[in-house]
Amino acid sequence: MPVSWDAISQHFVDCHDINGEIERTAALRFAEFEGISDDEMDAIDAIGSRIFRGDNAVADVKEFLLQEGQITQD
Repeated sequence: MPVSWDAISQHFVDCHDINGEIERTAALRFAEFEGISDDEMDAIDAIGSRIFRGDNAVADVKEFLLQEGQITQD
């Protein structure tokens, strides 16, 4: 079930700020501390083996998850 981008976006921002890139495992580590829902976990997990780099990494993750039907447009 798609989740709100607002519910998970901060995990990607934190991941990018600290690691300089966004990848599934690191984003899930940030999310685990907040006790996120199964649907939110599934949305993050949808990144798979992709690594998002660069200044637009967070926006690129959002676009990817929108295309995959994992998030709702907020």
